[in-house]
Order: sequence, then structure tokens, then C-alpha cells
Amino acid sequence: MNKEDLIAMGLTEEQAKKVMDSLDGSYVKKTRFNKINKESKTLKKSLSDRDKQLENLKKPTAIMPRYSSRLPICRSRMSNSRRHMMKSWQS
Repeated sequence: MNKEDLIAMGLTEEQAKKVMDSLDGSYVKKTRFNKINKESKTLKKSLSDRDKQLENLKKPTAIMPRYSSRLPICRSRMSNSRRHMMKSWQS
């Protein structure tokens, strides 16, 4: 929007000048505002989704859920192997 647009809408030259002076270059077209606002919302949603994914990845079983039931078995086997190795070294 410029001064001529304001005059075309029925404002006087003086009124149009006051409006433009008060905007001081800070006017943003509605279409531009809507575009940036939509991008902002999309980026915030993406950031939120990424944060949730990161939190899930911090959980040890989140990476491979199908193996989570096998973890206790593997730990037990590792412990037994460790004990067996310690006994054989001590002999």
C-alpha cells in the first residue's frame, strides 16, 4: 500500500501522508504476512516433531523395539560369559 492507494480510497493528501509517516516503512502486505505466518507455524511444528523424535531416540529401546524383549536375555548371557571367563583366567 502506498500514498496513492490511500488517496484512491478517499483519504485526503494530508491524511494519506500522515498514515504513511506513521507506518514508517513497517507496513507488510497481508499476503506476505500470511505466507510468513504459515511458514512459521510449519517450522514450529517440524521443530516440535523433531524434538519428540530426539527424546524417543534417547530411550535405549526406542531404536530397536523388537529387540527390547531380548535385552534381559543378552545381559544374562553376557554376565554368564564374563563369569566363565573370570573363572578360566583364575585357574
